[in-house]
Amino acid sequence: VGVSGLRVAVYTDDGVTPASADTAAAVEQAAALLEKAGASIEPARLPVAGQAVDLYTGILGGDGGAGLRRVLGAAGTTEPSPPIANMLELLSANVPPASQYADTLARWDRFRLDAMTFLDAFDVVLSPVAAVPALPHGTTFQHIAAFGYVFTHNLTGWPAAVVRAGTSPEGLPIGVQVACGPWREDRSLAVAAHLEAALGPFPPPTIAA
Repeated sequence: VGVSGLRVAVYTDDGVTPASADTAAAVEQAAALLEKAGASIEPARLPVAGQAVDLYTGILGGDGGAGLRRVLGAAGTTEPSPPIANMLELLSANVPPASQYADTLARWDRFRLDAMTFLDAFDVVLSPVAAVPALPHGTTFQHIAAFGYVFTHNLTGWPAAVVRAGTSPEGLPIGVQVACGPWREDRSLAVAAHLEAALGPFPPPTIAA
């Protein structure tokens, strides 16, 4: 599979949390490289993207964290990491009634159907992975809305690849997300491989002692 001729939708604002300037610039640079290689580029936001954070957290929290606790128990984990412990605390405090959870699952079906309709016009969806680079440890759940971009494809189930495409002023890597329709891993991997080769190697971030 080649990049030339692919129809690529590009967005840096999911309707909830616009990407930071540096993150948006990385996505735009990646889009320019694909256009140079013969892809057709069009600014177009996946229409369901703005629902992703609310829907994903609603699904995840539908059982009050019981499923996550079972997974941890099966793995022999008795002391979850602070982020996981924080998540469990949040999930336990917001358990929806069964009727509400059934509605959430129905919304998920509609989300996937609407996303598939978008693919009538596009082969590839290029976006940030998150609205910002990596956050300080322990602050993720204070900025959960920044992760709607990746939650979107947790919900669609589409194959997606991530490639580093820039560096933040703090020296942190900035990734771009390359998503394609069901069973088109070949396209997402081909686009990711092209971007990786075109962007060249990046220096690793400096890790403080």
